[in-house]
Amino acid sequence: ESMCREARARGVPSVCADARSIPIATASMDGVLSSLCVQWIDQPSAFLHEAYRVLKPGGSLAVATLGPSTLRE
Repeated sequence: ESMCREARARGVPSVCADARSIPIATASMDGVLSSLCVQWIDQPSAFLHEAYRVLKPGGSLAVATLGPSTLRE
């Protein structure tokens, strides 16, 4: 929630919600950004389905996640 508050303070719309059930209308977004979220979801395919659902045709999905050797130490 604090990241969403920061985004809103900078004029960037944001939603804090379960990534497996995004409360946004179908085909209404130009882009979806997920930063360090996917690796914590028990059903990543549910997130991908939801991201695809809310994107307009030709929209973009950007995902940043941890690599396989991250946190090895």
